[in-house]
Amino acid sequence: MSYPVIVEKNVLLTRKDGISFLVDVYWRSDLQKGIVVFFHGFKAFKDWGAWWVFAMNLAGDGWITILPNLSHNGTSLDAPDEFTGLDKFSKWTFKQDHLD
Repeated sequence: MSYPVIVEKNVLLTRKDGISFLVDVYWRSDLQKGIVVFFHGFKAFKDWGAWWVFAMNLAGDGWITILPNLSHNGTSLDAPDEFTGLDKFSKWTFKQDHLD
């Protein structure tokens, strides 16, 4: 890749209700077209599979790309790339995951 993509991994954000979650941010300092927030889906997490390749390509084209982990996706703040939070995952609903 010949474009200068900057990557910030595992940036900690906290919702109004106190629940924290992690995001990865990909961007280019020389070109910014807008922002894309890419949600990983129901049974996945931001570090699963090739989502980083997708983010790198969007960022390379000039889009600031944000990949968040949803709060009950089965990972933890300490291990964002491992599916170890089965208790939280078992209680996940669409309604509780919002980015306030």
